[in-house]
Amino acid sequence: MPLNGSYDVDLYLIKKRSTIAKMIKKMYISILHHLKITFMNTNKFLVGGIVGGIVSFVLGYLFYNLLFKSYFDENAFPVDLTAVKWWANIAASLLFGFLFSYIFEKAKVASIATGATMGFVIGLILEANIDLGFYSLGMLYKNLTIIGADVLLTAVIAALIGASIIFAGGLGKKAA
Repeated sequence: MPLNGSYDVDLYLIKKRSTIAKMIKKMYISILHHLKITFMNTNKFLVGGIVGGIVSFVLGYLFYNLLFKSYFDENAFPVDLTAVKWWANIAASLLFGFLFSYIFEKAKVASIATGATMGFVIGLILEANIDLGFYSLGMLYKNLTIIGADVLLTAVIAALIGASIIFAGGLGKKAA
């Protein structure tokens, strides 16, 4: 389209400005949508991580210090509960919950059953790694049977952590 007069130049600039305005509007909407999804995912991650950490701490205390304490004291080196650094124990539990929450968010876990299954597998692999590492250094465990029991117990706890994260954090629900 030739630009022969002032009218044509003005019309061309108006169309150009309109196109640029539309592009800016689309970019703005896209950025807002991305920020909204990121904010929603951050909330799900935080809620899931905190709930997972609480479940980890409570179940760890229940299973290791109440239900199976005598078994672990006989087969591993006993833990004196008065010497436990509780702040570190709570921090470790929260980190475990946040690790699961992060993995589940990235994997887009959508059901409680999948969360429990993934939690079981992740717990099994992580605890086997940790326990075998300690065993190789002659620390904590007296035999391989206790390692098997500890790995299995941790995997069960991790399955419950996984299910609770999906349930409480709403990670299975799509962001608006």
